[in-house]
Amino acid sequence: MTFRSFMTRTHRFLGALMSVLFVAWFVSGLVLIYHAYPKYSMDEELKHSARLPESLPTTDSLHALFTSLQLDTVPLERLKISGGTYADSRARLVIRPVEGERRELAFDGDSLRTLQLDRAYLETIAARWGQRIERIDTITELDQWTPFSRLTEDLPFYRLLLTGGAGHEVYVSSVTGDVLQESTRSERLWAWAGAIPHWIYFTYIRSRADLWRWVIIVLGAIGTFMALTGFYLGIVHYRSRAKKKAAKLFSPFPRKRYQWHHFFGTVGGVLIIAWVLTGLLSVVHFPHTETTDYPVEQLEGRPLGMTDYCTDLTALRQAEPELRALTFTSLGHIPVLKADGQETHYYDGRSVAPKRLSLDSAEIITEIRTVFGEGHHYTAELMDKYAHDGELMVEYDMDEMHRQHYRYRAAPVLAQDVWDGAQASDPLASTRSFIRHDPDVVARQLMRIYFA
Repeated sequence: MTFRSFMTRTHRFLGALMSVLFVAWFVSGLVLIYHAYPKYSMDEELKHSARLPESLPTTDSLHALFTSLQLDTVPLERLKISGGTYADSRARLVIRPVEGERRELAFDGDSLRTLQLDRAYLETIAARWGQRIERIDTITELDQWTPFSRLTEDLPFYRLLLTGGAGHEVYVSSVTGDVLQESTRSERLWAWAGAIPHWIYFTYIRSRADLWRWVIIVLGAIGTFMALTGFYLGIVHYRSRAKKKAAKLFSPFPRKRYQWHHFFGTVGGVLIIAWVLTGLLSVVHFPHTETTDYPVEQLEGRPLGMTDYCTDLTALRQAEPELRALTFTSLGHIPVLKADGQETHYYDGRSVAPKRLSLDSAEIITEIRTVFGEGHHYTAELMDKYAHDGELMVEYDMDEMHRQHYRYRAAPVLAQDVWDGAQASDPLASTRSFIRHDPDVVARQLMRIYFA
């Protein structure tokens, strides 16, 4: 058997085997452009959350709470205060140690109590979508809409079927009370036509992460080899036609459908190979490049003790009228408070009075040096360059701009995201930003001012 005949037979066999799968990938990919896999995102959670109460626990009371829970000496992976729902404004305190069981408490001010996951609580979740509960199912295993192995620790789930006629389903963790998934009947139908076949999100496969990854690798490898054999044969047949100076328009094949297959397969071969190969490589772990040591993770979100945070949380709440979630995080040894509302702001946890985080180059380099070691040369040349070029952080006051009649002239000059932030209903939103401009636009505006 010659190499060419081997490639021909291999291409025919793999083509017949993979053709259905390739068509499914193409069609489902088109559906995915418009309809993603249903999920309950962090943005949706924030959107459906109520504002935090006016009075928040003090850092001292939180430290006392951790002491009572025997967590005062345990490094925390996550500490978050999140708003309740519009139907139940009780806020929640989520405590997740680096090792150990996650704790979740409801509170009003300094009054902390265990979260009661009862029918009334589930009704508050349904109220996020302006509906009531029609039926509650208990799900003891991962299913088609929760096929991810990381969710095993949240089992069993409460599946809430809501009223309204849209087939609205919401999955709630019985362990934490968090919403894990929400979808409508329409979203689930589109998922069967798009995300599920495209990503092979079938429950048995996707719930086993290693199995799912190897299925993608094997199918991607077979598909890549099939495309390579087809591209090789396409080039070989065109070369043969050229040598024979055949008068055929596309290829030496006598039948039209063969000619079209030959032409489009060869022309689109590189694209098809790249498409299948990149899908394969997206889940491949390369042993020589893979590492479990991620220095940046040591820098961002390093577990700190409550005694490192000094900020008056109630005062911070007053400074953030739209505050819906407050996360205790860090940059190296520097405590940081992440405030999520209409926008996300970061506060320096070392300051008693609420103070926006503003680190100088020396502080940043110090923290980076603790992660990457002393054997490197650290500079702040990029920051110096920005300062030299005039790309400085600036503050602007919209009321003052209106008084000075600058609004009309500033709108075209300021970058759109800066201008949109300036017009936000929250008076504290985006009070600091980079100003970016187009020199030609600035010149035209100056000429308009001059001639006016």
